[in-house]
Amino acid sequence: MTTEQPERLEDMPPERRTGDLAHRVLLYAGVAILAGAGSCPRSWARPARRPIEQSALRAATTNAVAQCTWRAHSAWLDRALLEALPSSTPFGTPSWEPVTAGPVLGLALAQRTLLQFLKPDELDALALEPATAAFLTWLLTNRAALEDLLETVKTEDKILAVARIWAGLWNLDAAGRDKYRNLAFACGLVFDEPLHLRVGEHDGAATVDVTARYQHYRALSERGSLKTRLAELPPWELIWVIDAPVPNAELTWSLKHANYSRRNWAKAYTDIRYRMERVDRESGFYTEYTLAEIKKKGGVCRDQAFFAAITAKANGIPAMALHGEGDRGAHVWLGYKATSRAWNMSAGRYEGDRFATGYATDPQTRLSVKEQSLFYLSDPQRRSGRYRAATRLMWLAFVCAAHGRAAQAGSILKSAVATADRHTAAWSNYIGHLRGSGAPLDERRAAVRAMRTAFRRYPDLIASLVHPYEAELAGSASDAEAAYSAARRQIRRLAKKYPDRSDLVLDGIAEQVRLLEKAGMRLEIDKLYRDALDDFGDQAVMFRSLATRYFGSATEKEARDRALRYIHSCFRRHHRRPAGSDYFALTTQAELELLMARFFSQAGDELKAKRYRRDAAKTGKRAGRLLP
Repeated sequence: MTTEQPERLEDMPPERRTGDLAHRVLLYAGVAILAGAGSCPRSWARPARRPIEQSALRAATTNAVAQCTWRAHSAWLDRALLEALPSSTPFGTPSWEPVTAGPVLGLALAQRTLLQFLKPDELDALALEPATAAFLTWLLTNRAALEDLLETVKTEDKILAVARIWAGLWNLDAAGRDKYRNLAFACGLVFDEPLHLRVGEHDGAATVDVTARYQHYRALSERGSLKTRLAELPPWELIWVIDAPVPNAELTWSLKHANYSRRNWAKAYTDIRYRMERVDRESGFYTEYTLAEIKKKGGVCRDQAFFAAITAKANGIPAMALHGEGDRGAHVWLGYKATSRAWNMSAGRYEGDRFATGYATDPQTRLSVKEQSLFYLSDPQRRSGRYRAATRLMWLAFVCAAHGRAAQAGSILKSAVATADRHTAAWSNYIGHLRGSGAPLDERRAAVRAMRTAFRRYPDLIASLVHPYEAELAGSASDAEAAYSAARRQIRRLAKKYPDRSDLVLDGIAEQVRLLEKAGMRLEIDKLYRDALDDFGDQAVMFRSLATRYFGSATEKEARDRALRYIHSCFRRHHRRPAGSDYFALTTQAELELLMARFFSQAGDELKAKRYRRDAAKTGKRAGRLLP
């Protein structure tokens, strides 16, 4: 049997790179599907035998853990799964449900997926440690826990540390290991890297004690002291509860002194008095920066958001501080899960400032994520059995692809997108299969149109997943100009439907520039930036980004001077002098004036650069006089 080495995740283009483990595994499968590599051994192509029984699978699993025979166990699982596959029929696509939905074969499929991701030495490390060996056996024989792990763990996680933390809590709490399985798992996801406690307004050397944090929330849940049913929250929501970088004593204080209803937790933000004298003081305003001190003294937006998010977490409510940039500069507000189904991402948000999106730090990966990613994770389809069924189908496609059954793998992927049409990885792999198998252009276009329809409520996913495919198909139909025209139409649609989503528009413009640079169309790049400045240059965030990109894209003096003339004209039209006495509008104005000074200095016009630096200093003084 021969298989082609799958490409590394870090080498994949952004539209195919996904975070969660199940998707990563299936991206590997997609590579094998495209390659059509390998051939199925003759002994595995014979008619299906009697399916394996639960006792046989349990015995084989126990033996694999005891002997660390992972490759042999994986091969045995492959054979059992392939022999159970139904044969193709002239009456349409066969049903894969007997393999993916059956309790025994379904567990075998989940085991096989995990064994293809974890390295043998990682499995050995768990199997050879007495503290984790029993946990590993339990995990490999508990289908629900294993599938949750596969669907939730991301490539950035330290999987060995996650498993060890989970195992430690599993051993510690035998009575609650089933009821609080998600809580223990979430602790592994968050604390696989140390989480430092805040000392004052900065991180200190001390870290959160994972065992104490688990026991704290478990005890509160058992007493019914929280505003959510903690045991019913999925792991991806629990990570936004347990990740508070404060001592447990602060969480206990919150239960006594932050008494709001879950739906109206936004009041925890607005009840903190705004203090202008805190605006330009990074230190010295607070003595200890505790929740009690913030409540007593008040603060600015970052303090309001910190207080509201920590007190929500203390009460079992998933929450985060969101930050973004608008017309009057940077701001921090609160996002939290207001009901069992809905998130409120606008507590303390200044709607008039046109914030495109809010960003938070994902407790699981410590990477920045958009608020819109939480809306997708809350999609009703993701909570349905259909989504898990589609994921299982992808795992099965991986098995087929690894053994040369590319056509069968493609059929299974088609079933996956039909089962759950808002499954990002299923679509990526299915379209990848169509591309690699030489499917007709019309068939590929129809698939991409169906994908766009499926994700019509999620413009971020359309921008990151659908647009690259559409540009690719337009390019394959004619040339780069056609791809550019298609991308331009997409940006206009986005701007019309989502006028405040400047982040999506900027991403789309960057894609258009890439296409134009590839085709050597310099004049078209100029026109693109000029049109964008005309359309969006009145927004401070858009002006700053577009002007910086436009000026930076010009490498020759003539092109740079031409770009600067247009940027300067746009600045004079929209950002010459702000009226009124708004501190934040003035500081934003001063930043734009310094940006213009930098442009002119780099262009060799020191006279105008000096003038703009002088204007920025005057604007800054005007702003300073507004502070207490």
